[in-house]
Amino acid sequence: MSNSLFAVTFDCADARAPAERDALGELTPQQRQIVRLASDGLTNREIGDRLFLSPRTVGSHLYRSFPKLGVVGRHQLRDVIARASTPTPAHQSAGSQTLP
Repeated sequence: MSNSLFAVTFDCADARAPAERDALGELTPQQRQIVRLASDGLTNREIGDRLFLSPRTVGSHLYRSFPKLGVVGRHQLRDVIARASTPTPAHQSAGSQTLP
């Protein structure tokens, strides 16, 4: 039974990888901009100054973005941005679509 559980877990992990790449697409344009700035290490105040928003509004956008991205803190944003901007090689995409 543990082998089938492993297979299910493994399959879910494979299904989640493309979703992580598309995670930024679930955000509004302003949320994407704020997430990118936060991933660069800017504070809520610094982001707010750049975008003419209050630090509290920036925090609210981040709070709403975290569940969509599957993260619990801003320290994880850099990894999400890196995964989202890493292109999928063409041979892997084509190979995964054609199953024997």
